[in-house]
Amino acid sequence: NNRWVVDTGGPTPSRYTGPSAGQGGGSDNYAHIEASTSMSGSVSHLTTPTLSLSYGGQLEFYYHMYGSNMGTLTVEQCVGTVCSPIWSRQGQQHSSHTAAWTRVHLQLVPGTTNVRWVGQMGSSYRGDMSVDTIEVSVPTGVQVADVPGTVFSCFFEKLSGYADFCNMGHTGLWRPANGHTTPTSA
Repeated sequence: NNRWVVDTGGPTPSRYTGPSAGQGGGSDNYAHIEASTSMSGSVSHLTTPTLSLSYGGQLEFYYHMYGSNMGTLTVEQCVGTVCSPIWSRQGQQHSSHTAAWTRVHLQLVPGTTNVRWVGQMGSSYRGDMSVDTIEVSVPTGVQVADVPGTVFSCFFEKLSGYADFCNMGHTGLWRPANGHTTPTSA
């Protein structure tokens, strides 16, 4: 039952894995895959809403991968229905749950319609991978059709109801802090 979960600050439920808090610290929310409820090798996607990046764009996000049985986190850019990997990390990337989150900055090709995070589970519960503070923007000085500035952002802070996950598609079920589960579409 592999799924992305919004954590309302603090550590993930499993010991010896995941961050101690969101990228902003304290009670900052973030999204993670709870490895203790996932099967080894299973895959889950977290996908932005449809983007309009005629002339390309920039992606910035933070990730945390602490745990001795960490799997693989990949970022893909999609142009229409064709998705290609543009970044990937495998295995433990952080030395402890209190280690600072790592910032990633990537260029997106012209015509990008979606960005998705693909989490593949490792071999045990010590593999909670997390993402936070996602921003897609169009750089200044870009041609006519795309207006410079932020096109999409998600800080996992303001969830309205059970189905809003920054309007991001995700596989499986997700569980907000109050424990309710809501089926979602991929």
